[in-house]
Amino acid sequence: MKQPYTAGWQFIKTLLSSSLLLLLLLLSAGAQAQSGPFGNEWIVAGQPYYKLKVWRDGMYRLDYNYLQSLNATGVAPTRFQLWRRGKEVAVYQGGTQNTLDATSYLEFYGQRNDGALDREYYKNPADQANRYYSFYTDTAAYFITWGSRAGKRVAQPVAAGGTPHAWRLQTALKLVVGGYVQGPTEFVAHLPWLESSEGFFSGTTGGPFSTRTDSLLRAIVTTPGAPDIRAEVCLVGGSVPGNVGSGLGAHTVNVRAVAPSGAVRQLGVLTFLNYNVVRGTYTLLPGDLNNGAVDINCATVQRGATPGDLWRYSYVKVKAPQQNVWFSDRHSTWFQNDSLLAGPATYEVDNVPPTVVGYDIEDPWNVQRIAPTAAQTLGSTGRRFVFPSATSAATRRLYLADAAVWLTPPTARRVNFRAINPAAPNYVIITHPQLMQPAGTVPNAARAYASYRASVAGGRYDTLMVTAPLLYDQFHYGERSVIALRHFALWLVGSSPATQTKYLLLLGKARAPGTQPGQSYILTGGGIVAANTTRILGEQGQDLVPCSTASTSDNFLSSDWPNNNFVAKMPTGRIPATSPQEVMNYLAKIQQHERYQR
Repeated sequence: MKQPYTAGWQFIKTLLSSSLLLLLLLLSAGAQAQSGPFGNEWIVAGQPYYKLKVWRDGMYRLDYNYLQSLNATGVAPTRFQLWRRGKEVAVYQGGTQNTLDATSYLEFYGQRNDGALDREYYKNPADQANRYYSFYTDTAAYFITWGSRAGKRVAQPVAAGGTPHAWRLQTALKLVVGGYVQGPTEFVAHLPWLESSEGFFSGTTGGPFSTRTDSLLRAIVTTPGAPDIRAEVCLVGGSVPGNVGSGLGAHTVNVRAVAPSGAVRQLGVLTFLNYNVVRGTYTLLPGDLNNGAVDINCATVQRGATPGDLWRYSYVKVKAPQQNVWFSDRHSTWFQNDSLLAGPATYEVDNVPPTVVGYDIEDPWNVQRIAPTAAQTLGSTGRRFVFPSATSAATRRLYLADAAVWLTPPTARRVNFRAINPAAPNYVIITHPQLMQPAGTVPNAARAYASYRASVAGGRYDTLMVTAPLLYDQFHYGERSVIALRHFALWLVGSSPATQTKYLLLLGKARAPGTQPGQSYILTGGGIVAANTTRILGEQGQDLVPCSTASTSDNFLSSDWPNNNFVAKMPTGRIPATSPQEVMNYLAKIQQHERYQR
């Protein structure tokens, strides 16, 4: 292999700069959560990187022992940097500032994974029904590193504040994601990108079907002047009602609130077409709440008169004015300020543990830490929190958390980013570590295949072999997705001479999203239980080099399909191997075939 792994980072930087305009044209819109078009722009050559996994929202602490486990002896705490999705995250640094010792620790606001990076997976980003839920995993990736400069630290603004707000705006979000379903927006043909009714939703139904939020809204404010309780209901189509295949069907769905007594109150009717996404916002009454929870019931209008009128829940979100109380059974609370009230937003809360701290998390990459002071209108156990950026001009996401009860990520893993010259190789292999194992007397089956392609008999290609897990880290911020492979392919194409043909081999089996072992067909209607999908069960030794969707097209990786150009810029093939021996068996067939061709 002529260029198996090495390259010059400075060359890559120069080449990318000169090609920037072309590269942007190759990409779809909507990648707003990224550092750049390919996801590798933030990496600094020569710095160590450790990957942290975050599984829920909250404050995370990296104590001295955790930092020591990163082989960071001698590193000044001020130099630690934390990154997510290609942007540096501000952290709070405690203990000794310039020397790493037993008092040193870092705290940061971590967020579980969401659907922000999935927008590139849609031809029309508006088709994404649920931006709160990742198509691949709940676990988010953060990277800690250090270099010659100081890391970003949280701001700690102080303001006197004003009259305490009489309420906070509390949100309860229920994601209805128990099933994986598909909906061909072309009515008969599934497409390689994600479509509007494809993904994780409820089962397909005509109702009546109820879903309930968390019991978070336990102290609703009903005094005059308080804002209304508002519910947002998101549904997606599950059929073409009445005239399957014609594209003429319209869903009509009643949306209702269920009172604690069981009585049903009509909120409105959602009307939408086929497999489209629809959202409706409705006003609830305090009597609609049941011990802090809200029951929403949806049902098709006149089911018998409209055959096949089926739909799916995506989520229900309820926002309500809540009293400024601290619930003893919780260690934190998220809320928003009411922008109609005077700012900076000031809150006084009684019976709060003295270790509770406030945070402005509107920008999670630049969190502000708010130290409490003694309450001015409450007793000795009351605390006052003033958020300077939360003014009458804007509603911001705010957070109170007990600093004595923190979360700790699992042990961090060292990540070695690869230096690659994108212009050099003309035969690229994406494989999986499972296939880089011995087969008989061959120590590394995947490497044997790459070596053959680099040989005279195999075509004397300039080969490059990488693994899908490496691409998740280097081209998709550590988060598993087929989009990592797409970023990599487009980066290679955009950085190469126009006269060069690059071949792409996907050496490893893929399992289409929403499928399970033994399934060989697309489930359009009811779908399958989400717990049986690769999102929950993982690779299972089979989903090694991921494919696009159930309508599998590996041309998805390098074609400009967002702009209706479906020709692969890298001629692409796949060997669906799951074992090293299968790789060697296929290699033997290729060698035999090519000998006969000569």
